[in-house]
This record gives sequence, C-alpha cells and structure tokens, in this order.
Amino acid sequence: MSAVSGFIKENIACEILVLLGIGAILMTYVFAPRESKKSGHFVSGIPAVGGILIALGFLTSSVKWLALLGLADPGLSFLLFKGIPDLIRGQRELKNELPPEEYDGARIVEYSTYNKHYDEIRLPIKDYPGSYTTHTIVRYLIADNGGRYKLLGYDNAKRYITLSEHSTVEKCKKAVSKKAEWIKR
Repeated sequence: MSAVSGFIKENIACEILVLLGIGAILMTYVFAPRESKKSGHFVSGIPAVGGILIALGFLTSSVKWLALLGLADPGLSFLLFKGIPDLIRGQRELKNELPPEEYDGARIVEYSTYNKHYDEIRLPIKDYPGSYTTHTIVRYLIADNGGRYKLLGYDNAKRYITLSEHSTVEKCKKAVSKKAEWIKR
C-alpha cells in the first residue's frame, strides 16, 4: 500500500473537510463572481469558510502543520490579521473615549462607565411598520436640558439615542441598569 493511499484511509475526516473547504473556496472566489458578472446582480459566497474547513480537516489528521494551508483562503487571512484586531482596537477606543461636554445644546452632567452591554434598545424603522433596529447601549449619559434631564444612550456604533426625560438626575439613574456606575462632570 502506498503512503498516499494509507494516509487517505487513515484520515477520512480530513479528506472530507478538505474537499468541502476547496469547494467553498471555489464557490466564493470563482463561481460567485462569475455568476455576478453573468446575471448582473451581486452573488456572494461565504468568505473564510473554506479556509476554516481546510484547517479543521488537517487538524484532524496526523500532519497537523498542514492546517496552515487554510490561510490560503483570503477571507480567513483577512479575518485573522485585519478583522479581529480592528474589532478589538475599536472596542478599546470605544471604552476609553470620553463623552462630549454637551449634546444638542444640553450640558452633560453625568455619564456611566463603559460596559459592553448595558441594554438593547429597539427603535422602529420609519418606512417599514413592524420592523425595528436593535441598538446595544454601552454607556448612559444625563444631559441638563434647562431643568429637565435627558437620559441618553450611547450605542456601540457611536450614536446617541434619547431614551427618556426626567425631572431629576436621580430619576434618570433609576431608569437604567443597576450595574451602571456614574461619573460626574
């Protein structure tokens, strides 16, 4: 029995995953662009899946170092070397960013510390009744609006959302998550 046929018989899971990975890479980077050009509308493959399948395939075999071939998929390389580091950097910047002194003409009097997920707010989409966008609130702010206090949410896309209006700062604080730690200006 030759070494190649012995390897194939011993590593059937590797063979299946590698073949699926090659198929996914071909579908994403060859067939989907060709179909897009032919049909005139966008057709998408699934970037990084082929590389992940190839890496998993070789990790199940006796020659694990060949899992590095999964990096040949540009989508996986982009995800590992650009996408994930940018995501981490963006979260770090969002965490260290201080809120503005004022918002919409109202002075910010207090704000909460950063938290990855205080709350989720659903806002209706104007032209689509019954449809909503979900915003993850990472920081709360309280703005003095001439004796009335606006409670604002700051989402992970750096947007301010007016949540409610109250007569005192304490009522604003009671309207939000108990885990919010407040900082005075």
